[in-house]
Amino acid sequence: MLSFKKYLLSASLLCSIYFPSVIQADLFQDIRAKYAYTNENINSFTTKEYFNVFLSDDINESNFSYEAKNIFQLALSNITVSSNNEYTKIILTFDSRGEDQISEYYYFKGNIYFVYKVITEYSKNKDEDNFLESNKKILQNRYYFDNQKMIRWINNDKHQVDSTSKQYKESAKQILHDSKVYFQLTSN
Repeated sequence: MLSFKKYLLSASLLCSIYFPSVIQADLFQDIRAKYAYTNENINSFTTKEYFNVFLSDDINESNFSYEAKNIFQLALSNITVSSNNEYTKIILTFDSRGEDQISEYYYFKGNIYFVYKVITEYSKNKDEDNFLESNKKILQNRYYFDNQKMIRWINNDKHQVDSTSKQYKESAKQILHDSKVYFQLTSN
């Protein structure tokens, strides 16, 4: 029996070395299944809403958020949390003068597995004369995670961002940080 277990371990190790795309395909299929389950069953989850949540732009504060810091003149967000025993979806809505952002963070057993961000950039600030809500640009980004590590970023052009780029590494660091802050803020 021990030799059979060694055989299975060796076979799975060899498969991961020689067929990493197969294993990665299974991983993305698993992420998509969790995402689908969450959104298909969201109405049966317990939902809480938090309004005007202060997110600090001071990196030394426990509620520091890169996301809030990067949105001009904004440190408040509305947060909706939907969860059951295993799955959690946290939606943050940021509204500022020149842009809006909706960020969806997906967790399984407290671990981030997917983030979807939609940024709406307006051609003029909302408080300016002749502001037209229709004059805008919408940017969508998708971030995939496994074991607290970003494994893929699909940008607004639907291209995969190079995982060795500085931008990728910085985004991974910031999103992981923010995902932990949001989960802790809403886990009471």
